[in-house]
Amino acid sequence: MTQEELLAVANAYVECYNSDDLATMKTLMSEDVEVTHHNRGVHRVGRDIVFAGKEGAAAVIPDKHFRDRRRIVAFDDVVLIEHTWAATAKADMPGFAKAGESIELELCTVMTIRDGEIVKYDDYG
Repeated sequence: MTQEELLAVANAYVECYNSDDLATMKTLMSEDVEVTHHNRGVHRVGRDIVFAGKEGAAAVIPDKHFRDRRRIVAFDDVVLIEHTWAATAKADMPGFAKAGESIELELCTVMTIRDGEIVKYDDYG
């Protein structure tokens, strides 16, 4: 894939995430996608398992979104995005936030993309 094609997939994912378009987001991920949030102890493998977690999170943090993109770089089959993730907890999230608290995380998101699909997704931060 070209750099432009990699960036298009990564940007489409972020747009779907921010608009809560899970149906389109699923089409951007491979069936056996591996998702890891390294600083949060989350590791899931398989699109259905990943999206079961996303649907559950949407109930607790419905306004979750990425913002303040500072950098996006594509090379080989990888896209790196430096940005901020923000949300407000609607309920207590033990070890993370109390109901009503605003949450902000500075992240580096690393997506490995092959044949137009995200096959590996890693968040650091």
